[in-house]
Amino acid sequence: MTWQNVAAMDAAQAADIYRRYFWYRLRLDDVVAQSWQLAPVLFDTAVNVGRRRTAVWLQVALNERRSSLRAVLRVDGDIGPNTLSVLGRANRDGHGLGILDSLLMRRVSHYTRLAARDWARTFLLGWLNRTIAVREGVR
Repeated sequence: MTWQNVAAMDAAQAADIYRRYFWYRLRLDDVVAQSWQLAPVLFDTAVNVGRRRTAVWLQVALNERRSSLRAVLRVDGDIGPNTLSVLGRANRDGHGLGILDSLLMRRVSHYTRLAARDWARTFLLGWLNRTIAVREGVR
């Protein structure tokens, strides 16, 4: 896809792309059923850093709570039945906001590392503001 294609796209086409390539592939309808707060954070994170990295960060955040969740996920970058099951348990056990904040902190760390590169330094404040806005939006 070229920038010309993107510029010519209408809102319905853009929404369809977001649904097909981000929302559905991350199984966010299933996530919303367990955590209305986490789904938009995962969506926004995936749009900014990619689906696979987002899924990995979620799986790592869940594994960080493995002793209380009594589960260890294979970190494969795919939100499948096992990830959804452990996520459901995490939400029932009161870990939902901790997982959400863990994802957002990974974003901040990622953006800060990127900003060490000359080309990315200019974008750091915008990335951080977006991360803060996402967190504020799900309170």
